[in-house]
Amino acid sequence: DDDDEDDDDADDDPRLVLRGHSENVTDCSYSADGRVIASCSWDRTVRLFDSRTGQQQHVLHGHQARILRLCFTPGGRGLITLNEHEVRFWDVEGARCTLQLAVPPAQAAEALCVGGDGTVCLAVHGHRVRLFRHPLLARPLPNRHRQPQAQQQQLQQ
Repeated sequence: DDDDEDDDDADDDPRLVLRGHSENVTDCSYSADGRVIASCSWDRTVRLFDSRTGQQQHVLHGHQARILRLCFTPGGRGLITLNEHEVRFWDVEGARCTLQLAVPPAQAAEALCVGGDGTVCLAVHGHRVRLFRHPLLARPLPNRHRQPQAQQQQLQQ
């Protein structure tokens, strides 16, 4: 039958097809408000798409190796990406990397998620899961424990 074309898009008649990566896509995620879809790839980029139109909004560059996983922060304003030896934190609106953390070579990371309280969970080589918190992800503390105003502004940027 001539109608059987080798077309990736013909399988399930998708509502949208998000295009842009030049190599295998390894992960994707919706923002908390459902407005943005992020995808990452072996091409070392993260792409942000409007979830209603499929329009590409931003391409995030910076990883030096294939990106394996990504997830949005609980509020949806941040994004965390992971390759085997690096975690990057991104400001979604500003489309910029705000922090990068090295993962020691002996602890190559393979999976990533973020809890509602901002705790980051990394599954690392060696049958372990590491949990850590970073001030950029943490919810504000009660007033008596808050950091000075100048430091708060710096962390929010």
